[in-house]
Parts: sequence; structure tokens; C-alpha cells
Amino acid sequence: MALIQAYLTFAGNCAEAMTFYKNSLGGELTIMKGEQSPVAAQLPPELRGQVMHSSLALGDLVLLASDSLDGTPVTLGSNISLMLACTGEKELRDAFAKMAVGANVETEPKFEFWGALYGSLIDKYGIRWMFNWEPKK
Repeated sequence: MALIQAYLTFAGNCAEAMTFYKNSLGGELTIMKGEQSPVAAQLPPELRGQVMHSSLALGDLVLLASDSLDGTPVTLGSNISLMLACTGEKELRDAFAKMAVGANVETEPKFEFWGALYGSLIDKYGIRWMFNWEPKK
């Protein structure tokens, strides 16, 4: 069964915020900046120091976050998305197809450089959803 996780987007201070949350709540924090990613050489210099992805694991709870990397302004209140962490490709594709009805599809599901099948959309109610499935390695 899929798991819904909160995903926060920051305006360049993701590492600071996630470190604050770790110091406040505990858990295990991982941060990957652009300069550490497999596509680092293809990134513009201003994105290499930005957080591409971070995760704070607190038992069964996981808080995910990144800096806004596509130039989209970060507006408080609209910088929170829901991510559906799927358990299989079929689950992801079925859920995405159903949620896409009346939605603004941002990214059709496709395998990304980090090895996951990923897609995103803004549903007909204005909520941004990210769909992710990472095959076992």
C-alpha cells in the first residue's frame, strides 16, 4: 500500500530548515545538494549548492524537502506538496491516471536519474501531488 508523505519546498534555505527540524525533533537526516547529484555537471553553477532532495526519518514518519530548483517562487502556504510513495509501478500508474482527471499534469510518470518512476500534477482542487516508486536494487 502506498504511503503519503509531506514534501516541503524552500527558497534556498532547505538545509538550514531541515537541520533545525532534526535538532528539534531528532531522527536521521540526509541531504543531497546539486553538487552531489549524478547530474551535477549539467546543473547551472547557482543550483549546485542548492538542496535537490532531503529526508528526515523519524520512525515511520518521513519529512521530505528540497529547494525550489526550477525558478518557481516559493509562497508560504503553497510550498507544501503531498508525495505518494508507491509500492509498485502499477500502483503508481493507476493512481496517477485517476488523479490526472481534471488536473494540471506537470510531469508524466517517467523513470528519472535517481532511479525512480516519478510524476507530478496539481489536482482539480489545487493540491500538488508527487508520485514516486523506487524499484528494489
